[in-house]
Amino acid sequence: MVDERILIVRLSAFGDIIQTLPLLAQVRKNYPTATIGWLVEEAGASILTNDELIDMLHVSKRKTWLKGLKSPLTFFQTLAEIRSFIAEIKTQRYTVVIDVQGLLKSAIWGWLAGIPKRIGFTPAREQAFRFYTHTHASFHPVKSRLHATQEFLCLLTLLDATYAIPTVEALAYPLFQQAEATLPFKAIDFLPESWLTERVEQRIIALAPCTAWKSKQWGAEQWVALAGLLINADYKVVWLGAKADEPWFASIWQGMAEKTETVQAQAISCVGKTDFQQLYQLFSFIDCLVGADSVAFHLANAKARNSQPSAPKLVGLFGATKPTRTGATFLPAEAVATMLQTVEALPCMPCHQRKCKLTVKPMACMQGISPQTVFESVEQLLLKQTL
Repeated sequence: MVDERILIVRLSAFGDIIQTLPLLAQVRKNYPTATIGWLVEEAGASILTNDELIDMLHVSKRKTWLKGLKSPLTFFQTLAEIRSFIAEIKTQRYTVVIDVQGLLKSAIWGWLAGIPKRIGFTPAREQAFRFYTHTHASFHPVKSRLHATQEFLCLLTLLDATYAIPTVEALAYPLFQQAEATLPFKAIDFLPESWLTERVEQRIIALAPCTAWKSKQWGAEQWVALAGLLINADYKVVWLGAKADEPWFASIWQGMAEKTETVQAQAISCVGKTDFQQLYQLFSFIDCLVGADSVAFHLANAKARNSQPSAPKLVGLFGATKPTRTGATFLPAEAVATMLQTVEALPCMPCHQRKCKLTVKPMACMQGISPQTVFESVEQLLLKQTL
C-alpha cells in the first residue's frame, strides 16, 4: 500500500463532512506515505481547506454546472469545465476511491476518472453501488447500532481485511490544525471582555438552535425559555449560527428582546458573525454548548474530542435522528456530553426525515424535551467538571 493514491468522496453537508474526518485520520494513520485526495462540492469546501492531511482538494461545482448545461449559451463552456475537472482527478492517478456519500452524484466521479478500485456501500440510493467495484453492506440509519463515523470506517475493511473498527471514544478529527498553531485568534472580537475576565465566576453557555432539517428544530419558544433559565442562574449566553440561519433565528432574538434589560445584557448573538474556523477556535472559551443535531454541535464535538479539557461540554437535543448514530462521540461515563430525547414513547422516532409528517402533535419528539430538563443537564455537566 506504500504507493496507494486514495481519493475520499464526501460532497456535503458540513455535519456529514465533520463526521467523515475520522476516516481521513485513519487513512493517513494506516497509510502514512499514501497520496490522499478529497472530492467535495463548493458548499462544503471551506471546512476542508488547508487540512494538512489532505494532499489534494478537488472541488466539484455540480450545482453551477447543472445550471450551465441547461442554457445553450453556456452549455459547451460548462461541458469543457466538467471534462477539465475529470482530467484533474485523472492526473492524480488515484488507485482507490472511497465514496462515503453513497449517491449517484458522488459515485460517478470515480467511475468517470477511471479509478480502478471503487469502494462504497450497498445497497445505496440512486443505484450508486453499480459504479463500485467493491462494496460493504450498508447500515440502516435508524436500526443500526453503529455511530455514523464508525460506519464510514467500515469501508476501510475493503482495503485491509484485518482492520478493526475503533470505538467512538478513540476517534480523531483532523480539523484546523494549522490554524490553531499559527493563526492568532482573539476571543474578544466575539465575546465581551468582561465575559472573559469573569469566566471563572460566570460560565459561558453557547446555544446553537439552527438546523438545516426542520425536523431537528426545537422551537423558538423553548430556546428563549432555556436562555432565560440560564441567565437567571447567572450564566452568560451566546447564540451561534451561520449567515443563512439569520432569518430563522430572528424570532428567537425577538423573543430575547422582549425580556428585561438584565437578560438582554447577559446574552449576545454571534449568528452569522463567525466562519467555521473562528467558531472552532471560539469553543475554547465556551463552557458548554447546547445544540440540536447540527454542524455547530458536530464542530463542538470535534473540538472536545481534540482538545480536552479546554473544550465545551455538550448537551445534544435529538428527535428525528438517533443520538447513538449522529450524537457526541463520548461515553456517558466520561461526563463530557449528555444526549437528550423525549421520554414519551413515540413509534415514529427516530424517523430520519427532513420534515415531520405528523398531523397530530407535530414535532412531538422535539417538543417533548423541556427547557428545564436541558437546563438541569447543563448544570450537572458543569458540576461534574468542578468536582
